[in-house]
Amino acid sequence: MTATRQDAAPAYSIDPDGEVEVNAAGAALLKQYSLISDQFRKLQSNWSRAGTASLFVRHTWVLALDLHLSSSWEYDDAGGGYLSGSCTVSDVHLDPACPQVAEFLEEGEPDADVAADVLEEDLRDISHDLALALLGEDGSDDCRESFQRQETLALFGLNSSESTSPATAEPIPSR
Repeated sequence: MTATRQDAAPAYSIDPDGEVEVNAAGAALLKQYSLISDQFRKLQSNWSRAGTASLFVRHTWVLALDLHLSSSWEYDDAGGGYLSGSCTVSDVHLDPACPQVAEFLEEGEPDADVAADVLEEDLRDISHDLALALLGEDGSDDCRESFQRQETLALFGLNSSESTSPATAEPIPSR
């Protein structure tokens, strides 16, 4: 067997002692991939926080909520597998000063379960991606995260009274 070097394109080769080594172009590509992967994880984390903050913008009657995030490996009939993510809402705290809270009254008292259902329906299209972005895509996991209206909106330069202004947040470190 003859060891060959491929320096023009990223590649691995085998040295005369049988050791696998990467060429300079491959090493540069691996470094670039690592940097891009880190940036992408930060972007995904920022997207997930923006998705959560958007709930507070669209639903001004929410003061706080908990997200229960879970992921698990699922298997299909063909023997393949995929990572499934889900997100449920609980412990919704309603703003009693907000007129929309009247929609969630049950015998004169706010019904946080109905409010949670409304928020879950709002998150339905992004639930899978939101869970995987916050948990990471490396395996089964679950957690509960609490979000407060003022703190979450502040990440995007918003406050409760001006929550409809467009803004962006600095990337949030991955957990």
